[in-house]
Amino acid sequence: MELAVGGRYGEREAAGSETAVKTGRTRRAAYHEAGHAVVAWALNLPIGEMRLAKGDEGVQIGRADHLTVIEQLAICYAGLAAGDLSGDPEAAGEGTLDIRMTTKILVWANLTRGSPAFCEELRRQSGTLAETIVRRHEEMVARLAARLLVSDLSVAEVAEILDLSSRRPQTQLQ
Repeated sequence: MELAVGGRYGEREAAGSETAVKTGRTRRAAYHEAGHAVVAWALNLPIGEMRLAKGDEGVQIGRADHLTVIEQLAICYAGLAAGDLSGDPEAAGEGTLDIRMTTKILVWANLTRGSPAFCEELRRQSGTLAETIVRRHEEMVARLAARLLVSDLSVAEVAEILDLSSRRPQTQLQ
């Protein structure tokens, strides 16, 4: 299963030779997408381009079907966790598409026929994992978001920011 994360957010607007932030939603969107990228990176998934252009927002993330269900769900919840770092109090309202993706993952894993409490516990654990990774790598999330506010990022630019040549972090909850 390849995870596709993204959604509709604000716009960037050209101002001379630089790109200016038009709305607070754009800042939230940049942090949101950066969160997905950093959590996927921490879980050893390949990261592709990152876009914030209107109608084409998101981050390309490699196949995740070898990950546990909790790890897959954590990638979905990562945008919500990172949105809190944007400093925008309205960030909590974003992520409808990500929540839908969590349901698809639970259906795909054939876990929706069981106890609703069990599914909620999986969601809780994955949210905690996402928050832990995002907070551990808050500076990286901020760097990605800042660059994304200026322009869409190529695979090479994302790799440079994530420093893919370095050892990946420990992601288990302790």
